[in-house]
Amino acid sequence: MTLNIELSPQQAEPFWDESRNVVNCAGEGAGKSTIGVLKAICFSLTAPKPPSLGWCMGADFEDAYKELVGTSGDDLSIVNIADRLGILDRAGSTISSHADQKCRVHIYVRPTLYLPAIDFYIEDVSGYDPLKIGRDEPDWILGAECSRWLPELWYRAQGRLARKYPRSWGYFSGSPETAQDWFSEIAALGQGPNDQDIVSYYMPSWANKVLYPGGADDPAITKLQNSMSRDRFMARHVGKPSPPRDAVLPEFKHSLHVHPVEYVQGYPVYVFIDPGTTVYAVEFVQIVNQEIRVLNEVYMPQASHAQVITNTLLKPEWKYVRAGVIDIAGSQHHFGQGSSEEAWYRDTHGLQLQAKYWRVEQTVERLRSVLQINPITQRPYLVIHPRCTGMISEMGGGKSPNPAGGLWRMSPQGTPRAENDHASKALGYGLLAVYGTISPYQNETIEGEDKDAGSYMSATRAPARSSLLESLIRSAHASH
Repeated sequence: MTLNIELSPQQAEPFWDESRNVVNCAGEGAGKSTIGVLKAICFSLTAPKPPSLGWCMGADFEDAYKELVGTSGDDLSIVNIADRLGILDRAGSTISSHADQKCRVHIYVRPTLYLPAIDFYIEDVSGYDPLKIGRDEPDWILGAECSRWLPELWYRAQGRLARKYPRSWGYFSGSPETAQDWFSEIAALGQGPNDQDIVSYYMPSWANKVLYPGGADDPAITKLQNSMSRDRFMARHVGKPSPPRDAVLPEFKHSLHVHPVEYVQGYPVYVFIDPGTTVYAVEFVQIVNQEIRVLNEVYMPQASHAQVITNTLLKPEWKYVRAGVIDIAGSQHHFGQGSSEEAWYRDTHGLQLQAKYWRVEQTVERLRSVLQINPITQRPYLVIHPRCTGMISEMGGGKSPNPAGGLWRMSPQGTPRAENDHASKALGYGLLAVYGTISPYQNETIEGEDKDAGSYMSATRAPARSSLLESLIRSAHASH
C-alpha cells in the first residue's frame, strides 16, 4: 500500500531531516502538520529500533487531536494514514470522537519471516498545565501549533526526550505572530550551530503546491501580498515574522528574560501597581542581590479596586509583601470609587504605597537598563516568570491576556504610545522608586502632565533610593 503523497522541495527538507529537534516555522496552509504526521509514521516504521511510545503534544487536547485523529474528512492524520496502511489496531486503541478527550492509538505491523513485529502506541498530550505532563518516556514528540505553547511546555518536552537520548527526536511546528516570542527565538537559534541540537526551517505558504501550484508567483499569493502589510505577510505567509520596528523595549528577548523564577526566602516582595482604567496591573517583584524577579501579576481589564485587590490577596506571594509603589494617578479617583492609595491601604489593612511622578522617558530608560546583561552574573538584570503574560505581551513576547492588548509601541512621532503599557509602567515606577533615574541630575523638581490622572501637576522626583524600600532591601541583604 502506497500513500501517493508528493512533497515539494521546501516540504521535503524538514521531513527528511534527522536532527533531534526539527523546528518548522510555517506560513498558513504550508503543510507543516502533514509533514509532522508523515514523519511520525515513516520514521517509526523504518527506525533501526522501533519506538514504544510517541506523543502528539499540543497546547491543549484539541491541537494534539487534529494531528493524531484528525477532523471530519481529514485523511492526513496519523489515525487515517495508519488505517490506509493497514497498521491501525482499532481494537487495541482508544479513539474518542471528542477532541477534548485523551486518545491512545495502537500501531501494529505483523512480523515477517525476516522482520520482527512493530508494536507501539501514540498518545495525544495536553500542555494546558505543563507541570502535569506525564512521566512516560516517549521515543518521539510531534509538537502541534507550538507557537501557542507556553515556553515551559517546550522545556518539559525536551526533558522527556532527554530520557532516551540520543535515539529520541522531536518535530515542532507553528506559525508565530511575532519575532520576539519564545518560539521565534528558538527558530532563530536553529538557523546556526547551537548546543541544543536544533535545526529550523522557514516554510512559506506556497511550499504547498496543491494549494499554490504557481509557488511564490501564484496569483493567490500575489493577492494575499497586496492585501496586507509587509510585516503581516511575512508572519502569516512566509513563516518568518519581522522584528517589530516600533517596540518601546526592543532589548527584550523571551529566551533571555523569561524564566520560572520563584520566591527566595528572606528577601521581601514588593507590589508595583498601575491602576489604569483600561487595564489594572499589579506586579509582584523580588530583588535578590542584583537580580530583579517578577514573580507573579494581576492583570485585569476594566476592573475595580475591590476586584483587583481581592485577586492580589489570593496570590501565594502576597504573604511576603512588605511595601509597594503605585502610579501617581493612584491618588486620583478611579471609576468614582475613591483613590487607589486609599483603597489599598484600607482593604489590605495598612499596605504602604509610595507614589511619585515620573516622565515616561525616565520610565523607559530605567526599564531598558534592567533588560541589559549583568557583566558579573552574565544573566539579565530582569527575569520574568512565564505566568506574567501581561508584562511579557507588552514587551513583545506573546499573546496578551487582554483581548485588546499587545505590544507597547512607539508612536509615529517617536514617543511611547499610552496603550499596552500597564505592567511595564508599573515595573518602571517601582524600579525608579528603588534605584532612581539613570541620570542623577534629573532628580530635581519638575512639572509635567500625567495623562492617566488627567491633571497637570508638579512633583519632586524620588531620590536614588526611597527610605522604606531601601531599608527593606538593606535588611534582607544583610541577613544573607
